[in-house]
Amino acid sequence: VVALLETGLVDVNQLHGLGPEGGVSSLFIASLYGHIPVVRALLDNGAKQDVGAYTPLQAAAATNNRALVELLLTHNAENLQRFMMERPPNLAGTHKLRDSPLTIALVNFGSIEEFEPFLSEIYISGDDMQLAIMTGREELIKKFLYAGASPLAPGEPYGHLNSLATAVDMDFLSILKLLLDHVDELSQAVDSQGRNILHHVCEYSKSSALLMIQEELDAHFPDEMERKEELRKLIRPVPSLPNGRASPLEIAARRDSSPCYKILQSYLQESGFSKSELIASASSQPYENPAPIADPKAPLALSGSS
Repeated sequence: VVALLETGLVDVNQLHGLGPEGGVSSLFIASLYGHIPVVRALLDNGAKQDVGAYTPLQAAAATNNRALVELLLTHNAENLQRFMMERPPNLAGTHKLRDSPLTIALVNFGSIEEFEPFLSEIYISGDDMQLAIMTGREELIKKFLYAGASPLAPGEPYGHLNSLATAVDMDFLSILKLLLDHVDELSQAVDSQGRNILHHVCEYSKSSALLMIQEELDAHFPDEMERKEELRKLIRPVPSLPNGRASPLEIAARRDSSPCYKILQSYLQESGFSKSELIASASSQPYENPAPIADPKAPLALSGSS
């Protein structure tokens, strides 16, 4: 390989096997089969990590090759943000290469120590956050958030819910508190159906989470009028949801054995809502919920080559 590269007659970034997803590079193929000397030779001769349908880092993580992951991260890694992104789905379904290298490493290695020095430079997806939450990795979640990861990005491993909903479902209250500290307006944190966190808490009768959310609302909105307006947005019905489930109050009222209805009703009254306002808020013109927030750090899709 080295002799061939030294002739100067080979395009080291040529793609092979063009198909519906585009081709893959020689660097990807060498990484997939764990040929570290070949990978090093290709990198030394200008091979790029951000060309082709899949990246070498995905291949290294998918084949449990930690030494190769470390080599790829530290050698010629001038564009981590681009080659760490999620890639198009692999139509053949092999190697789980639809995921980002970080996601693959979390699943296969159980840790991401090789990636930690680079967290501020790479894209941390909703899947990465979800996996960290589902396994109770609070210290890792702190590192993700410190590196700029969104606490609201939806993730596939848990039904495309955002991280707040996952923490509620898993009863990880300390993680929920950590995530809430990084969210300015809960009314903006909606899932693909337009449900906010109060919908989710009341649906699954998570009274401890509800009390924590109330504490966070008090902290985030010390001004009573601002807090009341935020609450008004949170309890208004969502047009896309069926009757009886459109607002958190409706959902809570249907759960006779759950304390959530009394907790929420009491908190709303303490926040200045009259009985007539509560009735009006739960049945008035549906609130036009915002679309799920796009992660500002998410990279643009790559073309077949660069």
